[in-house]
Amino acid sequence: MAAVARGRKMKIKVESLLSAEFYVEMKETQKVADLLKIIKRMWGDKDDYFCLYHSSAKMQSDKPLFEYNIRDGSVVKVALFVESP
Repeated sequence: MAAVARGRKMKIKVESLLSAEFYVEMKETQKVADLLKIIKRMWGDKDDYFCLYHSSAKMQSDKPLFEYNIRDGSVVKVALFVESP
């Protein structure tokens, strides 16, 4: 728990079937919403809806990354919808 309290940095791979993958460095205490903001900046946030998944679990934007057991080198998959899912 001490590592989480310090907010250790980690590199996360973000991938989608529709867009080029990229890596982002974040703290494990940051929220999923923070990661989503970065993804929207990279891929655009016009009228698209993004859902994030890690190990088949749909991620909720108000939760910290460590709650999804995301570690250095983890992969987050992005599903993109034109309309709200």
